Amino acid sequence: ANISVSQFALAPGPTPAHALGVVLGPMTAIRCDAYVVPHSVEIGYSGRTRERMVRAGAASGIEAFDRWARQRQGRLASGDVHVTESGGGRSSHLVNILFDSSQSNGHKAAAQIGYVLFSALLAARTSRLETIALPALGLRLGDLGPERAAGTMIESVTEFWNSDAAGMPRAVLIAVEGELEVYRAFAEALKVEAPRGEAAGSVESALRALKPLELCTLLMTLTANGGRARSALSSHRWFGAVEPLFTEEGGQSVPKGVLEELRRIVDSIEG
Repeated sequence: ANISVSQFALAPGPTPAHALGVVLGPMTAIRCDAYVVPHSVEIGYSGRTRERMVRAGAASGIEAFDRWARQRQGRLASGDVHVTESGGGRSSHLVNILFDSSQSNGHKAAAQIGYVLFSALLAARTSRLETIALPALGLRLGDLGPERAAGTMIESVTEFWNSDAAGMPRAVLIAVEGELEVYRAFAEALKVEAPRGEAAGSVESALRALKPLELCTLLMTLTANGGRARSALSSHRWFGAVEPLFTEEGGQSVPKGVLEELRRIVDSIEG
């Protein structure tokens, strides 16, 4: 990517061909295959990012999205996505994604970020877009905060890559414009490792070390596999936090009590 920014942090992806980075600077300074453009469902599909796209020369791409949205008036929801050619600027395409800007609950806001980002990445993969840039999502949704928003976004990208390590997009850059503290939160999240299960001390503390999205992934995978899920989960970077809980059947499954504790914790998550 041809980038004109003041600071840049990069972390490797699942293969040498993949990379996940955060930049301090405008997204429109990044030359890539596509920009991810969030549009608020509640306020007429408006938003600061789309306004910047127009100023950067991608007005025809925004207009193409608007025509698509008008045709589906009343049938659009958070997570709906539409890819358009940009018509100008430093990216060839726009991945237009809808989101609920009125969400105030932190847990629901985090879940929405994960879902919206997954939809955008899937659309980029379907359109064969190798490099994408996107703004920091969720910074003004309820009480989420930059640290949690950063962790959720980065975890969502790595989870997406874990589902198909050879797939596109191969480079994902998160742009933070003019907010140094937010940039630092994202740069720090790139280096965070999940706490090791050996230090957890108990089943509950090991499970509490995971984020809500990770807990739900763990529960769904365990339930679908009847408790036997080591191979299905071992590729996740947070697996080390719960690996010591796999003590049944030669380390392939968890005891029934662990599954019950996991269900209790997931049920206790607000929202």
